[in-house]
Amino acid sequence: MNTKLFDHTILKADAKKEAVRKICEEAKEYGFASVCVNSYYTAYVAEQLAGTEVKVCTVVGFPLGQMATRAKAYEAACAVEDGAQEIDMVINVAALKDGLDQVVLEDIKAVKKACGQALLKVIIETCLLTDEEKVKACKLSKEAGADFVKTSTGFSTAGAKAEDVALMRKTVGESMGVKASGGVRTYDDAVAMIKAGANRLGASATKKIIAGDRDDPHKCCNCGNCKAVCPSGNVEIRKKLYAPLGVYKPHFLKLAGHCAHGGAAAHHKHDRLVVVFINRRKHFAVYRVEHAGNDNYYKQQAYKPYAYGP
Repeated sequence: MNTKLFDHTILKADAKKEAVRKICEEAKEYGFASVCVNSYYTAYVAEQLAGTEVKVCTVVGFPLGQMATRAKAYEAACAVEDGAQEIDMVINVAALKDGLDQVVLEDIKAVKKACGQALLKVIIETCLLTDEEKVKACKLSKEAGADFVKTSTGFSTAGAKAEDVALMRKTVGESMGVKASGGVRTYDDAVAMIKAGANRLGASATKKIIAGDRDDPHKCCNCGNCKAVCPSGNVEIRKKLYAPLGVYKPHFLKLAGHCAHGGAAAHHKHDRLVVVFINRRKHFAVYRVEHAGNDNYYKQQAYKPYAYGP
């Protein structure tokens, strides 16, 4: 499973510094998208992750979301100053349920402004909302300029559900991210959320989730990521034709040699291309191919590992 899908999370009130340091080390080892912490630890995590691709993620207005808007904005600004590159804020759920849409909108806008260049995820706490309210929260988040909507804090009555993720994805479309968080504890949980439309997962059991397919890191879970990232739209999801799921349309392919895993690699005639590798054991990995000068010749060494699927 692609480890870049995960925000490696530690938000418990009794989380000690050593536990946070361990989370940072794990994030660097596995290449997770971010480490998500309370703002007290933002500067420390930024120090621990310096020089790596792992982002610093800080929660704001957490976990209830009912502090004054200016307090949320100030907390976000402080977090960014301390090194946060992503902010996960909690909306004012009560204001939303009272029909005070403008209050909710301005609350998100204020935090977005305080974020500057930092990415903003808006936690809507789905377990407390009706479907109509979930849709409204997503629309307000999009209008306010947020980058993601997120299901849950993990500190309320329930966590992420696949049906909520699907509704959120349907509402915001492909222009925003959807993060599933709270209750994502197993490999199967993660797959369900990804298939429902999540492109980021928040979890504290991240290592356990990844271990769910460690024996077979190339196996396909039908998440659809290969299809989503293909720049020329040449991936379709099938249950037949050598691999059960991730398969390129044959008429777009041209045999280009064999990779180190011993299977055939195929490509389309584009400069930089995401390629699905399929071997006899029905596994796949994603590769980036660099054009070597003309349409008919690609250097063998041009194959570079890009990401293992899903």
